[in-house]
Amino acid sequence: MSGKPGRSGKARTPEERQAKRRYAKMGGDAAAGRNAGNVKPAKVKRPAFTKSASRPEGSVDHTPALLAAFPELADYPFPVPDSLALKDALEAALKQAKARQADVELDEARIKRDLSRGRLYTADQIRTRDQASDAYILSRLSELTEAAVRLFPLESQAQARRDLATVADDWRSSVATAMRTTRGTKP
Repeated sequence: MSGKPGRSGKARTPEERQAKRRYAKMGGDAAAGRNAGNVKPAKVKRPAFTKSASRPEGSVDHTPALLAAFPELADYPFPVPDSLALKDALEAALKQAKARQADVELDEARIKRDLSRGRLYTADQIRTRDQASDAYILSRLSELTEAAVRLFPLESQAQARRDLATVADDWRSSVATAMRTTRGTKP
């Protein structure tokens, strides 16, 4: 291509040099003939967004119209000035929604698996287990009381039985209170 006038890009006349400078100032579109003349392209009106003091650093408040149309963008931390940014924002919101749904499904699957393996119990199973252990503890406590009463002479066994029953009731109520406080329920 060397040596052919007009194809090397070299401006030979002052008019060509001036046109070349003008097109260079206007940008690449003008040189390709997309914006012939000295007309500036119209600016795209961008939706207004503001940085909010109440939101975390780096996040923005989106326009009410945008949030009304796409409420899932409420937590999107970047401005949405045009359709490409809206597309990116919607893709990010969709990915977040899918991730949240996957977490919920994973938790449900873990619960079902643990129930089937016997690692996790329902509320009724827990209540039944606790009542059985309480009954066992109380039966063993009554055996201990009877064994202690037999050590006393025959004439003082009735009084010893009453005293030990009172002590056992006090002990039972203190254990119940301690268990409720460790479980986080009110006594």
